[in-house]
Amino acid sequence: MKRKPKNPFRAKQAKEGNTNTTERDANGIPEDTPGTDLDDTVATDSSATETPSEPRNDSATYDALNERYLRLLAEYDNFRKRSAKEREQLYHNATEDLIKEILPIFDNLDRATELRNTDTSLDEYVEGIALIEEQLRNVLSHAGLVAIEVVGQPFDPHFHDAVMQIETDEFESGIVAQEVQKGYTLGKQVIRHSKVIVSK
Repeated sequence: MKRKPKNPFRAKQAKEGNTNTTERDANGIPEDTPGTDLDDTVATDSSATETPSEPRNDSATYDALNERYLRLLAEYDNFRKRSAKEREQLYHNATEDLIKEILPIFDNLDRATELRNTDTSLDEYVEGIALIEEQLRNVLSHAGLVAIEVVGQPFDPHFHDAVMQIETDEFESGIVAQEVQKGYTLGKQVIRHSKVIVSK
């Protein structure tokens, strides 16, 4: 019977006492050696063979964003001009309507001026002026003008402007005792504070 030739590599390992030989389990199957995982090897090989992604076209992206910016800027500029024109037209219309309502009052004032050289009595003249004043108040009230009520009200710097203080038994301290000049609001905004005298 022929003998099988000895493996010179195994003989050399046994002679040198090499302890790094592959360990085997009870069935003789080589166990996994740390650092030699098959998945890691495959992942390494695949990453090594990946082709780099193509660079983005930064110039095209910039052009698109710049075009969008310019378009939005133009739209905003048109909106601003259109809004300003609409506000101007609204103001013009409101002013025109108010003037149209005031013109008849001017006509009545002209007639009252002409009556100075006639035989009209003073009482009749004063009565006519009072009617014109009432006409003017109605027009301004229709436009949103409201007189501020002050006498007997607690002093409020948002509506009142105190010119002096007086001692009085009629009102408690801090109450408006007299009105020197009327104040007005237009809508919810004070356009002129009332000048008042406050009790102390």
